[in-house]
Amino acid sequence: MNYHELLKKAGQDLIAAGKEERDARQLLLYLKKWSVADYLKYGVAEVAKEEEICYQELLKKRTQGVPVQEITGSQNFYGYEITVSPDVLTPRPETEQLVELALREMESLQWPKVLDLCTGSGCIAIAIAAENKKAQVTAIDISDQALQLAEKNGEQNLVNDRITWLKSDLFEGLEERGFDIIISNPPYIPTNEIADLEIEVKQYDPQLALDGGVDGLYFYRKIAEAGINFLKPGGKLFLEIGDGQGSDIAGILRSSHWQDVQVLPDYAGRQRMVVAGKPGHEKIERN
Repeated sequence: MNYHELLKKAGQDLIAAGKEERDARQLLLYLKKWSVADYLKYGVAEVAKEEEICYQELLKKRTQGVPVQEITGSQNFYGYEITVSPDVLTPRPETEQLVELALREMESLQWPKVLDLCTGSGCIAIAIAAENKKAQVTAIDISDQALQLAEKNGEQNLVNDRITWLKSDLFEGLEERGFDIIISNPPYIPTNEIADLEIEVKQYDPQLALDGGVDGLYFYRKIAEAGINFLKPGGKLFLEIGDGQGSDIAGILRSSHWQDVQVLPDYAGRQRMVVAGKPGHEKIERN
């Protein structure tokens, strides 16, 4: 059996187990330490028996519900490799769109100051610092373990010179103000719904990164209330939200005097982002 044949069979097995066919290729590339180009070049080679056994073990873990990222220990996010662990939320593709919106806003800012709340693996802060070389990012989390991993990710992606990693419960330990942008993917799952989540989420993502309180909106209330004091007048807030939470979060922000509140869809058409602005006419430094 060659690698092409092995991969085809593995994909079929994963589909039969209710998993994504594409996971089979990701696991094979991880096992072989191959790029896609390597697979295309060497895929006709015969598979050694020992390798097939190892690969079947990886597939078994996946069919049992272990996420691919937990098996491989990493996740690509916005083109950057992010190490993951049980201490942090695995980066999701939806969050990349939030980063894209923030980067677009930053294009007209000369030296953007960005605050990333609930940074977790550091994926948002790292993508922003890597994509905008003039950005200075402060990334906050309450978890020591998350911050250690985030700093490691920043180091391996060569952006730690422009990121300050800070332990804080949201804004409590933050002295700096005058940010141009606040961005966050906070916990937003209602507490009593966590037990009903897919096994990939409830067993392998930390509850600290999931639990948004009784109604899932605890952190949005905190950010809406205090965040406006840490932005420059005219600064912007970018939030990832759970599907169906848009109108409630928009109402929370408007009641806290945020302006230009927009609930935006992701590429699948689901309400997954909210953008809002701080009132005021003080001019932000721009090109």
